[in-house]
Amino acid sequence: MNNYTRTALDAIAEALNAGKYDVITVTVVIVSIVLLFIVISTIVRVRNKQRIRKSAEAGYQRLIRKYNFTILELDLISLMAETLRKPEKKYLLLVNKGTFHQAVRKLGELSKEETSLLSLIEEKTGFSGELDQKNYFSTSSLSRGLPVYLELESKDVYQAEIYSVSEADIMIKIFGNSSILDVDEKLSLYAFAPGGLKTYTLKIVKSKLELFSARHAEEEEPARRKISLEVNIRSEHEDQEGDWKSVILLLTNDGAVIQNPSNSLKQGDDIRIFPIHDTKKIIHINAEVEKVSSVKKLCFVKFTHESNSQTVDHNA
Repeated sequence: MNNYTRTALDAIAEALNAGKYDVITVTVVIVSIVLLFIVISTIVRVRNKQRIRKSAEAGYQRLIRKYNFTILELDLISLMAETLRKPEKKYLLLVNKGTFHQAVRKLGELSKEETSLLSLIEEKTGFSGELDQKNYFSTSSLSRGLPVYLELESKDVYQAEIYSVSEADIMIKIFGNSSILDVDEKLSLYAFAPGGLKTYTLKIVKSKLELFSARHAEEEEPARRKISLEVNIRSEHEDQEGDWKSVILLLTNDGAVIQNPSNSLKQGDDIRIFPIHDTKKIIHINAEVEKVSSVKKLCFVKFTHESNSQTVDHNA
């Protein structure tokens, strides 16, 4: 609480204690406090947006100097940035291969000149080569070796990985106490994807030692649910040393509430979220920190950097 707010509250207390029930005076003071809060909140919000924009631009300028892009290449990158939810964060295109290729797909068909420029940009950034673009609409699209999480009906969570995938079913290897699994038991499977956390409900068909199999299941609609998944966090900024440990505590339809490791994350930060047992960094979720609670050491992150639009008209 700042000195102005404390002074205003003291004025109300003194007026009431002295028996001065001047309704107009008290009303004016209360309105003044409300206006003060509004002004302070607006100033903080504007300054935070300026900080985010300045940081994003500084990162972009650092990267274009690093890769020595030409004017034409920069023009194409700016066009690709229009596919992002926040185009001013175009530096993301140069640090995240998944975001880069998602932007390329949204551009649609490229001219011969644009295709040539794109190849040069890919060569400079090291982003050449197709990315695995499985949609994960079903467990049948999950890949062998993919790190996943299992949540039992008891709400206990276990780390696991995809052991094999056939046309009819999926086999999963669980880490830890495998004796907990029974035939016909239902459980939730969480799989990471660049666009968010995919959720499936499985029913165990067979179980032996650390392996169990289940029939394929369709991805469930995103919904609010409490969970507890230990994860690693990596900032898109280049100066971070190592990963931060965190926990996903709540899923929403477009993001999640996570622990803020040592209050390191700030509003507007762009991050990648990895399964904690994904030592090879096979898959991650792209996310942006939308809100931060310093008191509870929590933050809400919104998944994906893509905009909702399907394509960008690059011939306009």
